[in-house]
Amino acid sequence: MATLTVQELPANGAELSIAWTAATASDEFPNDGNIILAVRTVGAAGGNPSVLGVPSADSGRDVDVLITLVGTTDFQLAGPFKPRNFNAGGVVQITATAPANTEYAVLRVTTG
Repeated sequence: MATLTVQELPANGAELSIAWTAATASDEFPNDGNIILAVRTVGAAGGNPSVLGVPSADSGRDVDVLITLVGTTDFQLAGPFKPRNFNAGGVVQITATAPANTEYAVLRVTTG
């Protein structure tokens, strides 16, 4: 399991050079409720990752987010993630059944 680094996305419109991280079967990132997860495929079809919600006592995981990647050059954004629905120990967990050819970037928009 890899812990993904949060990258600050400047609110003033300054250019950001996004650093991408290869997906594994299980990854995580710290979450303060202002996080956007960017997901892309590289070279071949990607692995359709799931962002896991925190299980509730009565209904199991009912807020999972499935990110569907189509084709060889798809790009998707997901989030923000409410901490009460997604944080487990301060982090959000991501799983991918076929992580090859999938990359993540975790972004936070700064407000100043």
